[in-house]
Amino acid sequence: MQLTILFDRLRWEEKALKKEGENEGCEASLLDAKGLVLEVSTPRKRNGLGDLALQRCISHYRALYLTKILENMSLEVVNSSAVTENCGNKLLTTLLLGKARIPTPKTYIALTPDTVPQAAEALGFPLVMKPMTGSWGRMVSLARDGETLQSMVELREQLQNPAEHMYYLQEFVKRPPRDIRAVVAGDEIAACVYRYAPEGEWRTNVARGGISKAFKPHGRVQGRAVSHARQHSPQNNQVRPFTGQEVDW
Repeated sequence: MQLTILFDRLRWEEKALKKEGENEGCEASLLDAKGLVLEVSTPRKRNGLGDLALQRCISHYRALYLTKILENMSLEVVNSSAVTENCGNKLLTTLLLGKARIPTPKTYIALTPDTVPQAAEALGFPLVMKPMTGSWGRMVSLARDGETLQSMVELREQLQNPAEHMYYLQEFVKRPPRDIRAVVAGDEIAACVYRYAPEGEWRTNVARGGISKAFKPHGRVQGRAVSHARQHSPQNNQVRPFTGQEVDW
């Protein structure tokens, strides 16, 4: 099998994936997505991309659009564009998990700044405001009172992206200063860690100074993480997704 590993920033992970692919008998190669120019008006299978592409771009939209283009060329990509879109958008993730009756923090969407106080009244303080898309804890903010929340809204209204003028508001989960990140491949947890928030910080993101410690998941974590991952994959997708699941306990 010819495996193409797509990236927009070459990290040790992509190099390790290439090595492991070769150890498994694959003809693996690394391809910088930033250098691609693709003709999209006529669907065709692009030569040189092999039998399967592994999508590793950090940029959500670059990964999403490139995956859609390659799928249109009849190339199989992991993760699929549907999985990437669902997992990369907090609103879509919340809707899918809610439809499957999987417990998640109580969440409200306010479509204008004027309705944010109504959502806040329903949630109570403290509450968390998050962007619809994004990672690494960027723009994830904690509001402990109405005055702080109003300041956050005023700041968001100054941003150019109209998507930032709709508000994803979530209850603040009272938990130990750590959460669980599980990476699911197919129906198994491939890796699992505790993520500990640094001193003086409530967010556990490693990009914010959080610390990861590996641990072996018990049955409850295994079952919940796999159940979460299943919701992001279309029923007819032959390649089950690789997803990172966050679980709070």
